[in-house]
Amino acid sequence: SLGYTFVSRKPYKGNLYLPNNGFGIKFNLDIAEKEFFGDFSYQKLTFDSFSNIKVKPGVLYLRTKLVNLEGKAPNQDYVGLTGDSPLYLPSLGSIFNENMSPRGWSGYKLGSKLIFSTFEFRVPIISKLPINIFGFTAGELIATVLSDVANTSQTFNFSNEWISTAGYELKFALKAEGIPIFIYSYGQAQTIEDWNDEKKPTTYFRFSLVNPF
Repeated sequence: SLGYTFVSRKPYKGNLYLPNNGFGIKFNLDIAEKEFFGDFSYQKLTFDSFSNIKVKPGVLYLRTKLVNLEGKAPNQDYVGLTGDSPLYLPSLGSIFNENMSPRGWSGYKLGSKLIFSTFEFRVPIISKLPINIFGFTAGELIATVLSDVANTSQTFNFSNEWISTAGYELKFALKAEGIPIFIYSYGQAQTIEDWNDEKKPTTYFRFSLVNPF
């Protein structure tokens, strides 16, 4: 595995839940050959990027992730879109192969090439909530409007149906000794087409990504 990561982000106490500056890029190349690694021979290239832009009264967050898989990889290294909620940690992002899951969309769409982009406008509301259970507290309530745009394909021709969703959510942090250990989001979203058709949006509760790395 070969990788390169560059992050420019000023120290700020809110970086674990609402970073208001900085950007980052990350490249990762995983290579496996059957002669050395058993049953699989593949090359998986991943590019990921994010930026946090302070725009009063909140923060504009942008992310783009690209994945290209060549060859046969183990199941856990699949490339695709799913309705399964991902697992995120505030300081690490995704600690496993990330489930790329557009909010407000359900289903499975697999391929070998993937594009995933996210737009969020995050506005802080309340710093502390009156909750304390065995020393665990909650706070950093953040109102967010969002949009996810994604596609996956077996070729570099992404002319097939794109998945575009939009919605809104409330993010909040579960803390231990004042330090966020998990960030959750509770919201509603659906595809742009379903919004246009005035359908009822999907309600979800899931781990929330602050920055991917």
